[in-house]
Amino acid sequence: MVIERGDNVIDIFEMKYSGSPFAITKKYSDELNNKISTFRASVKKRMSIHLVVVTSDGLQQNEYAASLVQNTILLDDLFCI
Repeated sequence: MVIERGDNVIDIFEMKYSGSPFAITKKYSDELNNKISTFRASVKKRMSIHLVVVTSDGLQQNEYAASLVQNTILLDDLFCI
């Protein structure tokens, strides 16, 4: 999912289900960087691009998550259960 905000930021949402906090590996970090680069090349406007991860059990903080992810949303944030 992609949301273009009024403050010249585009949020790209990456949704992941995991039975434990989701971990971004080196390989997956490379894939995400490739997706972001491809998207950036296709956007005609100069806007910041933020990666937001939506996950069931959170995001494991590591070097790859710290350098890529601007925000994390839990499923509990979306659904009042």
